[in-house]
Amino acid sequence: MKVVSFITLSCLLLTCSLFAERRPADLSEGPVIKVLLAKDTNSVLLEARGAYRVVKKDTGSFLGFGLSGKRFVCHALEEGLRWGEEYPDVYQITVLPQA
Repeated sequence: MKVVSFITLSCLLLTCSLFAERRPADLSEGPVIKVLLAKDTNSVLLEARGAYRVVKKDTGSFLGFGLSGKRFVCHALEEGLRWGEEYPDVYQITVLPQA
């Protein structure tokens, strides 16, 4: 269970950040931030400052948005991710700034 959670959370953190995946037109907006955990953990504090949108990493489908930022512990669960709200059957997200 811990190994699965660690792998899931590691994959999440590699791809989940404020500017995780950029398209060529978006490269001028800011840096790309990637995080890799070195120790076994099931959760991480994830903060988005300002307006943001959450999309599913593999499909790019819209999952949610916020206008004033969000700061919660992101948990890797067997059912999916939880970052202030539940994302069932979603194991990787991308948090993008909203223009």
